[in-house]
Parts: sequence; structure tokens; C-alpha cells
Amino acid sequence: MQALQIDLRQGEEIYAEAGTMLFMGPGIDLQARMQGGLMKGLMR
Repeated sequence: MQALQIDLRQGEEIYAEAGTMLFMGPGIDLQARMQGGLMKGLMR
């Protein structure tokens, strides 16, 4: 399995595909959003 570690500063963001997160530490605030709006998300 391949993995990538990224260090972010406070306020920086990263986008990833669904189902690809391997680890989440206690200092991570996860917010799930749909890109493109609700209707585009339903059409996927």
C-alpha cells in the first residue's frame, strides 16, 4: 500500500477522494463537503 504524509499549517486545506484517509490524529478537524453542490453529488 502506498501512502503520502502531508504536514499542514493551521488554516491550510487539502482535498482527497472519498475512502482514502488512512489515519486521523486528535488535532485534525475533519469537515466533509460536496464539491459542486447537492444535485451534482446526487448525480454521481
